[in-house]
Amino acid sequence: MKAWLTTALLFSLVNPAFGQWTVTGPDVPELSSFDTRMQAMMEQFDIPSGQLAVTWQGRLVLARGYSYNPGPDDIIVQPDSLFRIASVTKPITATLINRLVQDGLLSLDQTLGEFIDLQPLPGDTVDPRLAQITVRNLLEHRAGLGTYNTMGYDPLFVDESVAINNGVSMPVRQEHITRMMNGVELYADPATTFDYSNYGYMLLRAVIESASGMDYQNYLDSVFNPIGIWQIQQGAAAIGDRPPNEVAYDSGGYTGISVIDASGDIVPYEYGGFNMSNLEGVGGFSASAVELARWLSNLDHPDAESAILNATSLSRMFGLYQNYPLPYVPNTYYYAQG
Repeated sequence: MKAWLTTALLFSLVNPAFGQWTVTGPDVPELSSFDTRMQAMMEQFDIPSGQLAVTWQGRLVLARGYSYNPGPDDIIVQPDSLFRIASVTKPITATLINRLVQDGLLSLDQTLGEFIDLQPLPGDTVDPRLAQITVRNLLEHRAGLGTYNTMGYDPLFVDESVAINNGVSMPVRQEHITRMMNGVELYADPATTFDYSNYGYMLLRAVIESASGMDYQNYLDSVFNPIGIWQIQQGAAAIGDRPPNEVAYDSGGYTGISVIDASGDIVPYEYGGFNMSNLEGVGGFSASAVELARWLSNLDHPDAESAILNATSLSRMFGLYQNYPLPYVPNTYYYAQG
């Protein structure tokens, strides 16, 4: 027996003088301790918007929305309100990749060049190791691509450099990022070193589209809709495009030059300081805790008729990564696929 617990929380800078609480969703007195813990945590950290979903043995038993001293931009959170889920997007991408493998449309040993144009910008040279990167390497963050830790920057958050190098105006697209990065030397041989890579998962989005013959969102919907998941979707960067049922974000006054248009305007960092569109497949999704719990609960029952992934696929997705330095010590941490 397992119980999956999924929470989605919003942190913002609030200093309330009193506690104004609104809790939505069906009350389940037997599970009131969940409400108590959520409220205590939100009060402790001054969190205006929170959400919780609990499943037990594959059944949703609690779905609640919490609002604490909401500000003028905050919504009253419902159980199905949307939150940005950041890098929880990555295991969703990994789920889709493994579904493609399960359906015989993809192999983890296929290489990057089978799905992506490796042509660099004029004057740049391609590292020959780039063509050796496999889908498995990307899933396990072991492609040797380099990240902020090893290069000093993250390719998905240097829009101005990408625009200048490509000779284009803002906003840049994922293909501009790829073209620039095709000319950057790998920092390590593929399959030899772990380095958490947002860019690697951006490339996996392109793999999914190539292997499935569908755009990423449509393929996700084709896999997730049959199990009752309808609202896991790409988030919007511009504040004017914020869905009416998505909670508000407040970075505490941090601002940046808009990267979602060529205006040069100073914008709140959370609404235009980075480009959500380029985080598709990486960290750009919005979702509710209910739908995340439904997805996780589905993975917990691989023998069910509605299972997204069978037991073989789950074993592969959660297994030790390629070239793991055996022996493995039980209960120690390692990064699997996503």
